[in-house]
Amino acid sequence: MPPRRKRKLLACTECRRRKLKCDRDNPCIHCIKSGSKCEYKSRDGTSFEDVHLTDLIDDESKFFDIHLKTVKRSFIASKPSRTLFLGHSSWLWFVLSRPYFRKLISGLDGTIHQEKFAWLSTHQAKKYSLAATDYNLNPDEINKLIQSLICPDYYAFQERLVYFQNHLNGLLFGDSFPMGIVHSLFLSYFVVGTGGPDPNNVGGSNDVNVSYPGNPYIANFIAPEKPYFYADISLITALVYLVHIFTRYNDEGKFHHQFSVSPDEFDSLSFKLLEASQFRRKKTQQALLSLIVLRASLFVYDNSEGAREEFKSYPMFQSCLDLCYQMGLHSDPDITDVYMFKHKLVMKTRLMSPSEVKELWNYMQMQDAEYSVAIGTPLLVSYDFCSGFNKKSDFFYDNIRQQGLLLMRELSLAVNSNRPISLRDLLALLNKVLGLCYQMPARMFLRESPTIDLDELANLCRLKLLLIQTIPWLCRMAMVGISEIYSLLAPSTETANILCGLCKEMYRQILISNALSLYHIKPICEGLSVFGPEKNGKYVIFFRGIIAGILGQCFALWFLFLLPRVTNNAELLREVQKETMLHGYPPPGDEYPNRIDLFVLEAALYHDFRNEDAEISEQLCIKLLSSSELMSVASSFYDVLCQKEVMKSSLDSFLMLKSILIWLYLVRTVEECKGSLDKKNMTIPDVIKRAKVKVTEEFNRRRLEDVSEQNKLEDQLGSIFDSIFVDDNWILGGSFGGAQTDTLNETLGDSLVEALSEQPVPESLSKMKWGPKQMKKRMKRSYPS
Repeated sequence: MPPRRKRKLLACTECRRRKLKCDRDNPCIHCIKSGSKCEYKSRDGTSFEDVHLTDLIDDESKFFDIHLKTVKRSFIASKPSRTLFLGHSSWLWFVLSRPYFRKLISGLDGTIHQEKFAWLSTHQAKKYSLAATDYNLNPDEINKLIQSLICPDYYAFQERLVYFQNHLNGLLFGDSFPMGIVHSLFLSYFVVGTGGPDPNNVGGSNDVNVSYPGNPYIANFIAPEKPYFYADISLITALVYLVHIFTRYNDEGKFHHQFSVSPDEFDSLSFKLLEASQFRRKKTQQALLSLIVLRASLFVYDNSEGAREEFKSYPMFQSCLDLCYQMGLHSDPDITDVYMFKHKLVMKTRLMSPSEVKELWNYMQMQDAEYSVAIGTPLLVSYDFCSGFNKKSDFFYDNIRQQGLLLMRELSLAVNSNRPISLRDLLALLNKVLGLCYQMPARMFLRESPTIDLDELANLCRLKLLLIQTIPWLCRMAMVGISEIYSLLAPSTETANILCGLCKEMYRQILISNALSLYHIKPICEGLSVFGPEKNGKYVIFFRGIIAGILGQCFALWFLFLLPRVTNNAELLREVQKETMLHGYPPPGDEYPNRIDLFVLEAALYHDFRNEDAEISEQLCIKLLSSSELMSVASSFYDVLCQKEVMKSSLDSFLMLKSILIWLYLVRTVEECKGSLDKKNMTIPDVIKRAKVKVTEEFNRRRLEDVSEQNKLEDQLGSIFDSIFVDDNWILGGSFGGAQTDTLNETLGDSLVEALSEQPVPESLSKMKWGPKQMKKRMKRSYPS
């Protein structure tokens, strides 16, 4: 735990000047003795200079224990197609609590929706949902799909399963997946042979020796005897698809065997196999693992559903948790007996080990806590009926994981439940969050150690980012609670000063923690962190979802606090003052003179634990509340993230990139119109409308540039092919120019296609209709045999 402060700085002006211990009465004993005027003021004459959480939590003042009624508010968003619930812990309350601001930016929703539809029109977005009942799919059709999609790529599948075992199992699931069982299942269903079954008779016979001339299959599929065994193949296919997501933009040197069919078909195949297994009636651990992998693949590490993936993936998580309960994975394996009634030898080779069950249950507990904190829904895991977190060791990694899980559950139970909550409770929770983050300093993720486990470090970094994101809404709830205390009491001067100083501290913590989240993910995006420089490496994909969430939340909050300050609009200022009780804070003064970085933000956030005052924090806030700082950070993020295919290939992160442009144009337009705003020649709605026009034009221009670039590349490629077909040698060199027409047969066409396919293909070219088959057909038309 971080060191506790041993000194109190809540003192009157005179005692602070004379460096005496103030008893905090009004007047205090020292001022009475000296005949001095006892005042509790800061440099700006309104409050204490220093208000420290550790001091206030131990304070005996009764107003800290008043049960607050206005800090807990729920929200139901409803439209004809869906109804969604938002609990007290959702960060969206920042926007919901400011109706005028919400009204101003509501017109930008249409622009984002246009970008969403444009993305969907150029990507093959797939939408899957589990049916309420099991489908009775035709086994013969399922077997044909397996034979056509898996058997030709037997060795590619085998390589991907090994890759998952060595590189992703520990990072994503804490080594909870029984890869020994998975490999055994794969070898039992797929057998390598010289021939293959007749594709017209797949599923009708288990004879793997049936062959026919020209068989394209490397392996033969042995159809399972019972439908529920299709869950085994669903798990295998889901794991291979997950590996494809992590390696599709960075697979150089990782695999010897490439897919001959499109890997994009594997997720739909896995879903069909899961439905065919009747997993709701025939519950197996393999079906549960397959469902967990599919949820991670379709919503977390890749996403074509849009922003706020936690709402879309929550039903699938509930299905996973329901299977855990029905199969007893929530119980402690050490005190749970397992009885096998049939096929005992087979069952022993299919069941997860107790250590794997414990680690999988750890994973489910953490997911439950994350959903509850992010959405505000109730915790689904109750420790009255379920086993708790199981530590593998007493080392730092396991201890921090356990503390993080328990803290997130405590946050949810305190904030999202119907329990009464006080200002002291909120400050204690905030202090715990800061204390746990303090144990994971930024230098851990910037300096590489030869003995460090990067997978463990990545999970710690993700946990820290999740916790930092809870700080703004905790501080907001504290400020709302302070306003309620003011309305309930007629506070004395001392109490008013304490509450005002605390409100300032909460305001500073919101801005600094918000900026800290952005500066924490920036080295990861730039390739300057311990996780390596790869633009589309596995750690970038691992953080992709949380990076998208941080971009959406942090830039929105930043603009929310910046707009009232730069426009000086009465309505916006009134909303800020109503929520924070602060007018004109931070006061005009010297901003932080140096360049803001990760370390100075951490020092400001943890100043209470470092025995430092809040002066640097206030200077940082002054600098953060400037248009130039937001534009600088937003521009640098956009430039870096636009180079990452993993960010553009998923809809949620793509929309977050577009939202960065929106905030940039809004701030620039506000700066351009600042003179007109000051002279009352323009209003804020006028500025927003002008910014919307600019944003729309920019988005349309970028789309037109993309189309123009694609058309240009298509024309260029067409010219190259035409030159080849009329025996021009400008592209292939002189040695090819003397070739006779009759030598350009199909074999040469195959060689040319193979040679061209080895070259890297730009993204825009990959969307064209030109492929190996089209090239061969055009060659045959130009050079008939």
